[in-house]
Amino acid sequence: MIKKLSSKISLPIYFSIAVFIIFLITVLITGILTYLSLAFGLLDERILQDKKFSP
Repeated sequence: MIKKLSSKISLPIYFSIAVFIIFLITVLITGILTYLSLAFGLLDERILQDKKFSP
């Protein structure tokens, strides 16, 4: 019984830790992408304008 209980308790803990790590990674990736998009926003707008003018 003790081994079964410990395995049942440890699995949700590892699962929650994995979900938390994945959440942190996704937040970091989205933050970096938004920062890059803001940093290169003017460049992107110029590229889009060039594409609009070109047939």
